[in-house]
Amino acid sequence: MRTHGFGVGGLLLACAGFLAMPAAAQVQSDVTASNLRFVLIDLTPDDGETPWFNFLAPVPGPLSASSSVIPTVGSEQRTRDNAEADGYFEFSPNTRLSLALDIDIAMRAGPSPQPEQGGTVWAVFRGGATWGPPKDSWERPDYDDVYGDVGLYNGSFRTDFDRNQTLWLSFENDSAYAAYGDYQILLESSSYALAAPVPEAPAPAMLLFGAGVLGWVGRRRATRLAQTG
Repeated sequence: MRTHGFGVGGLLLACAGFLAMPAAAQVQSDVTASNLRFVLIDLTPDDGETPWFNFLAPVPGPLSASSSVIPTVGSEQRTRDNAEADGYFEFSPNTRLSLALDIDIAMRAGPSPQPEQGGTVWAVFRGGATWGPPKDSWERPDYDDVYGDVGLYNGSFRTDFDRNQTLWLSFENDSAYAAYGDYQILLESSSYALAAPVPEAPAPAMLLFGAGVLGWVGRRRATRLAQTG
């Protein structure tokens, strides 16, 4: 009977410990930039000149940044990844140039806000172009970006974030001079998880354990009384 009673108590204690364990989940943050391309618009279509454009350096292939963590009880984990690429270009007079860059974001966290966990991604596309006479040139910067996050922010828990977006840079060279410019692609991904040590069993679990033990003791007492009677 002692062996049987110890097994019941141990099972109840194990259940209490299970209820006290935080749920483990993986945080994954991925961002990719690809398909850099250009669009030209002729501002003086009747002048007989055909707009032109040249990349002055090899076009970067797909660029990505990725980070992930798997929460471990009693530890804090943080990972970060960055990627960067840049280049130069030139284009014709009297031309509007648009540079386009595709951004793909895929993020996961959860399924529970316990332990504390989250991730962020940030993609930046920026550049500038200069045109005009050497002593009176015009410089125009432009900038576009996209940001995403998962986890516990502003009092709510977001389990996933997915986005496919095109970032744009635009320059309008309305002079009779060729334009020269540069661009930069910046990607950043981060993930974190803070898992506290296993807490004491919560009150409902302890009450369940106590009720089980009291019931088992009561049954044993009743059995002994019946045998002695």
